[in-house]
Amino acid sequence: MIEAMKKIVEDYGGAILTKTALKQIVTDNSSVVEVKIAKLHGQTLTVKTRRLISDLGSKNTTQMLPEGHLKSELKHSLNRIQPTEGMKISVESNKPILTTITGEDSSLLFTPSCQRIAGIVEPSALDPNLAPPGKSLLMSYQPLATTDIASEVRLGIKDLHAVIPEFKGNCRVLAAQVFKGDWPVNRAQQGRDARGQTIIEGLYLVGDSAKPSGFIMAEGAVEGARRVANTIKKA
Repeated sequence: MIEAMKKIVEDYGGAILTKTALKQIVTDNSSVVEVKIAKLHGQTLTVKTRRLISDLGSKNTTQMLPEGHLKSELKHSLNRIQPTEGMKISVESNKPILTTITGEDSSLLFTPSCQRIAGIVEPSALDPNLAPPGKSLLMSYQPLATTDIASEVRLGIKDLHAVIPEFKGNCRVLAAQVFKGDWPVNRAQQGRDARGQTIIEGLYLVGDSAKPSGFIMAEGAVEGARRVANTIKKA
């Protein structure tokens, strides 16, 4: 998929820069005019542009603006946005699980009766290559209700034992991963996202902090990007 998207960009005369970092978004009055990019070995590249699409997240994008009224206004409009924090527990199973629980072909299970876990997915049900032969991969997801990470892990595993029959004899916990701070589950809580087009002319936000209403997670990021692309095409 990445190679296919790269080819589309290059076929239309675009260039993809790697091993670079955005240093600053430069504005003139109320519009984007250029960006400054840091390259390896201390070099700085300036790219003039009338339109900039950012998937850094709304707050990280704001930090790239120079101090002034535009940065202050954008900060004020985005201050309600808070990230979603959570945990994922990955489990190896000796046999497919969700089909057994639900009685039908399934790779997703919502678990409203649990103390912590909100849902379980079984990626290997869609792609067997994601687990060793004869094994299955499960991933459970849960919010972080407290700051006691060890306790949250224990409650999540307790939920897995309650939901999955014969968990003790068939399953093994591989990892518990926490997503918070600079690496959240989503950079905006559901329904509290930024709008795709900002108050700065030519600056657009996409990604997991700019999901349109009614869309979640990856689908939200895709739909947000689609809408920004259509807005720019019309302009």
